Order: sequence, then structure tokens, then C-alpha cells
Amino acid sequence: MRKFFGFVFKGLDGLRKVLHLLLLLVIFGFVVGAMSGSIPKLPQDAALVIQPEGEIVEQPTGDPHDAARYHRRH
Repeated sequence: MRKFFGFVFKGLDGLRKVLHLLLLLVIFGFVVGAMSGSIPKLPQDAALVIQPEGEIVEQPTGDPHDAARYHRRH
């Protein structure tokens, strides 16, 4: 009986080690894959175009507490 459970324990321990190794390899593969992604090349004369909507103001008007309550509800 003792030999049987010893064999089962060794088998499960080996399985645990193999599964941990596979998990580590999968994580390592994701990290390497994420780091090896190519960065797109931009032309020398490229520009970022922003299309803002609405009225653009330098300083908001009104009570800041009212604006905070409005943004918290929406």
C-alpha cells in the first residue's frame, strides 16, 4: 500500500513539474512575442492630426464643484 501511494505521489509531483514548465514556457512565449512586435516606420514628414469637437476654451467657466458633480453622475 505504501509503495502504491509513493508511486502515485511521485507521478503527481512529476506531472506538476511538467505543467509548471509548460506554463512558464507559454508565459515566456507571450513576453517574447509581445517584445518582438515590429514598430511601424513613419515617413519623415508625418504629422498627427487632431480633430477636436465642441468649443475650445482656455479656462472653464462656472463652479468647479458643479462640474465635478456633473461628471460624477454621467
